[in-house]
Amino acid sequence: MKFLVLFACLSVANAYDRLIIDGVEASTGQHPDLVSLQRNGNHFCGGTLYDKRTVVTAAHCFYGNSGTFGLAVVAGENDLTLSNSANRRSYRVSRVIIHPDYRSSYHYVQGDDIAILKLSSDADLGTATIKAGDFEDAGVDIPPEGSSCKVAGWGAIDPSGRYAHTRKMIGGVSSITNNDCARVFNRVLGNTKQVCAGGDTTTNACRGDSGGPLYCTYNGKTRQVGIVSYGRVPCGQVGIPTVYTRVATYRRFIDQYSG
Repeated sequence: MKFLVLFACLSVANAYDRLIIDGVEASTGQHPDLVSLQRNGNHFCGGTLYDKRTVVTAAHCFYGNSGTFGLAVVAGENDLTLSNSANRRSYRVSRVIIHPDYRSSYHYVQGDDIAILKLSSDADLGTATIKAGDFEDAGVDIPPEGSSCKVAGWGAIDPSGRYAHTRKMIGGVSSITNNDCARVFNRVLGNTKQVCAGGDTTTNACRGDSGGPLYCTYNGKTRQVGIVSYGRVPCGQVGIPTVYTRVATYRRFIDQYSG
């Protein structure tokens, strides 16, 4: 039996943590906008720096616990085990803002799986390893089919998700139409709130990558177009894409709480 799952996890020390399937390890400074969300020192989701005080992530990462106690955003370091790295910065979170239309449990499949984190202090965007992301603008079309995309995060190195990895990984995937995606996930059909990628190869997102970015290159530009939302396990199945929250649809929501 195959299960529809959110791509969140509990901790990089836990046997059920998961990472990019069939990806490659990121080099220092690669995708410096990507951050690790941690509770009590344990990674559970990814996110992206929007500006020095704002992180964009998935709402389902906070299902059952939207409090800020023990919650931190870790930036600047690819290897989460290097707690004393000169590149590493940790920022406390002062507020978690869930999209008002998001509903927990399996209602994430209808969209609105997005949340904003407000940092207690300014992120140090002046370093080579910490920078704000470049997000897709509101009103643009969904990336054309076959656009070159990348998903990045911390999660698992095997489809079953039993073997955690502590280093930032990157996987190349291709965008697909929502019509094709709907053959697997029927609620995506006609849904402008979501975008799909992957499934043409075994490279794909998995648990632990939730909330992290999907970057796509088209019309000569690379932008973050999606936020990892859900898919199926085992991860990395050919023919099974990942569904992402579409950034362009939520730019007004993001801008409302930015700065």
